[in-house]
Amino acid sequence: MTIPLPNYHLFASCGISKPKQTQKSTQKQRSKVSMDLLYKRFGLRSLRTLLSCNEADLWDDVEMYSSPDIISQDDHHIATIRKKNRVKYSEPDANLKVGEILCFDVVPNPAKNSITSDTYFKNYLLAVDKRSRKPFLYGLTSKSTKEVINAINFIRSQYFTTDSKQANTEIVPTSRIQADSGTMFTSDQFKEMCIDNK
Repeated sequence: MTIPLPNYHLFASCGISKPKQTQKSTQKQRSKVSMDLLYKRFGLRSLRTLLSCNEADLWDDVEMYSSPDIISQDDHHIATIRKKNRVKYSEPDANLKVGEILCFDVVPNPAKNSITSDTYFKNYLLAVDKRSRKPFLYGLTSKSTKEVINAINFIRSQYFTTDSKQANTEIVPTSRIQADSGTMFTSDQFKEMCIDNK
């Protein structure tokens, strides 16, 4: 058996490859040890080396197993996409200009706390330009219509005006806004804002 060492010199042990025993009566009772523990006890050897040793039944008294990942035991929200939707992709309309159609949604903050209270927001306004598909986030102090309108005006003034310094392509005024049926987007105040900026 050959084990690579950290100094890149190879160490050949006197281990002998044994054929697997098929009779259960001749097998000894082996202790189950997690791969993480063996990894630490063997001086951080390569996991492939440990897996090979376990596969070859090198240890008469140890059977290695994979312990559950710590991340699966904590409070983590993992988003997944259906397999049939993973290959779906549509090219943006070639006639569409950057900033012409903006998509908005209010999303909750996945973090429970922040470094300071001034930098923590319970919700964010997520804006996506339909042409470039570039996302923008703006922290909201509340989910009121007024706060959402202020956020939209800030995002448009910073990124989607004709004199925007960050623009690499032609920017045109926003002619359409897409959003869900949240109360902040369906209120009379929001409708008035859209009419005034038509």
